[in-house]
Amino acid sequence: MSMKIKTSTMTLIFIALYPIMPSYFEIVGIPVQYLLSLLYILFCIFLSRGYFSTKLSTLETLIFLWALWRSFTCVINGELATALWQFLTVVACYFVSHGIKDKDFFVKAIDIIIIVGVIVGVFGIIEAVTGFNVFEMLNTSGAELNYSTARFGLRRLLSFSSHTIQYCLYCMFVLALTLYRIANDVKKKGTYYIGYMIIFANAILSLSRGPILVMVISQLILLYTAGFKNFVKTIIKVVAVVAVLVIVVIFAFPQVASMLRQIVYMLLAVFNSSYASAISSSFGSNLSGVGNRLDLYGWVWENLSGHYIFGKGPWAVFEHVMSYNMWTGAIYKYSIEVNYLHTMYHYGIITMVLEILMMLKLMISGTSRKFKTRSETYEHRLSFGTMFAIMVFCYLISWFAVQAGSEFAVFLICMSLFLSYRKIKSVKQ
Repeated sequence: MSMKIKTSTMTLIFIALYPIMPSYFEIVGIPVQYLLSLLYILFCIFLSRGYFSTKLSTLETLIFLWALWRSFTCVINGELATALWQFLTVVACYFVSHGIKDKDFFVKAIDIIIIVGVIVGVFGIIEAVTGFNVFEMLNTSGAELNYSTARFGLRRLLSFSSHTIQYCLYCMFVLALTLYRIANDVKKKGTYYIGYMIIFANAILSLSRGPILVMVISQLILLYTAGFKNFVKTIIKVVAVVAVLVIVVIFAFPQVASMLRQIVYMLLAVFNSSYASAISSSFGSNLSGVGNRLDLYGWVWENLSGHYIFGKGPWAVFEHVMSYNMWTGAIYKYSIEVNYLHTMYHYGIITMVLEILMMLKLMISGTSRKFKTRSETYEHRLSFGTMFAIMVFCYLISWFAVQAGSEFAVFLICMSLFLSYRKIKSVKQ
């Protein structure tokens, strides 16, 4: 019994720390996030023998197939250490899924993610107000942090992440978990509401257009699914009334219309840099990444020539000449903001296909009748399977406009929770 308690404690510690460990936090040149995975695996293997099942479900087999092939492409491209560390993170998350045995511990695991998310959110608000990022103190690798140019005079939140976009997506997942608890916990709704507002404010303060839009959509879908139909209908009615008022204002006040047009351009700039160029003079800097995301499909395919199966490796640099003239010289594109293309470029087409199949299988499993139905004992308005399926769907949509990064860690933990949820539901409905 005491060994189980220790294992439970280690599982909670891993769940709490793994998603928020900055990639630049290293010990002896190894990211602490990887070291956490290794230590947790060793603990489970040597100190908790027999505690974890080695039998894989069809879904788990697909997940491991994706992880193994991705690691294999790293080996092919000469990145043996990266292959090992990336595979170990999946193994650690598999151990988490088998370490959560009952609904009480399952709920406790969700709450620990929310609590950590709120603490991170408080530091995020401090960062927005003062400019001080507490996670920067963990920069033991000497990496140059990617602080984005301020928009509308506001500092974009970076927190522990590698990019403000990734931080917003992290908030999206934590918000979904918080809403799940609000929908199902009658006694502590007030506490969860406070946490929800803090995390929601952080998502907005990231000023990441695409992820914010996906985050809002995900929350509306979750609210509607959880039975808050009247609330969602009210929001839609308010938006409709505001839209009518905006149309009236546009015709009545041309100056206000110009300002509104700039805001619309800002949203459209997610997909086309020409809109950002149209407003760059108004706000002092280019408000979107260089390059049109739609053009990326051709550029990546062109640069991938001869490396379609295994990709170019996890650390390969993407470099595409967008334009050239005698005055400014060559203008290069280095980032791949479409995650599907990013995966294909670094790990090859097969990895990309396996990743998509894995995500679709997760989404389908979450919406299946067996795991979709709510348990009367701890789920009242929203099942975890439905919530997770909605989040996977929204995450897949976001991949058309962003590149997955540090937020993938919290996705892996949520995936672990879903795998454990499947086992708990199979034992007791």
